[in-house]
Amino acid sequence: LELDRIKTGIPHLRKMMIRAVAILSFATLAAAFAPAKNGFATGQRAARAPLKGILVPPGESVEDATRSFYIFFVFGNGGLTLGISQVPRLLGRLRAGLALGGGKSLGGPGLSTSVPAPLLLYPETPSVADLEAIVKSRKLDDIEKFIDSGPKDNYLASKGYLTFPAFEEAFTEPKFNRLATRVVFDTFNGCQNVVAPEKASEAIAVYRKEGVTGPTFTGSVVSAKAGNYSAIATFAFLMWLIIDLIWEEAQVAFFS
Repeated sequence: LELDRIKTGIPHLRKMMIRAVAILSFATLAAAFAPAKNGFATGQRAARAPLKGILVPPGESVEDATRSFYIFFVFGNGGLTLGISQVPRLLGRLRAGLALGGGKSLGGPGLSTSVPAPLLLYPETPSVADLEAIVKSRKLDDIEKFIDSGPKDNYLASKGYLTFPAFEEAFTEPKFNRLATRVVFDTFNGCQNVVAPEKASEAIAVYRKEGVTGPTFTGSVVSAKAGNYSAIATFAFLMWLIIDLIWEEAQVAFFS
């Protein structure tokens, strides 16, 4: 039910964000072409002292700022639209992961890592017994088998790659914990939903040898989430960069 609400809400959120970008774009263009006392705002103007921004070079002329604004606006607006359209997908993955808590568990001690479970964006600390049940399952002796029987919902899945939906489908029996299934798969390829079967098999061989409390598995759990955080931070920085460039050039060109 929770996942159904997520799937229902994401398209509406995406539409709202695209509309917000469209409104912001229209407002900026309206300000750019608004009538001024001496003609149109885009006409000839005397040089004005630019605002001190973060990225715009000091002393930039109005003409240069106007030219730069339209370049950044045209190319940056497309990037912003694509970037904002990814936000619902990221939020959907986060909520889907948090919804995995509270399932049936074998109990016992939780997995001990250098980072607490909440900072790893898991709803609770996964049980060592639940993780061992996944790693030691004989199903993983032949990963190709449940790749063939799993859903082919994307191009890589149709080319023989292991996807999380196929992995999850193989461990739907009540004795397997849903959160543990997600955690084990996250270690294969840094929280991505697709991985080469050879890479997954190599990881499973190491986990079986060391156990899930060994340094390889616990380190992979932390590094996978660290990579996830890094990707989100890079995404947020690029979004801020585009918005700041457009806004600072607009300030110099039209509002200073």
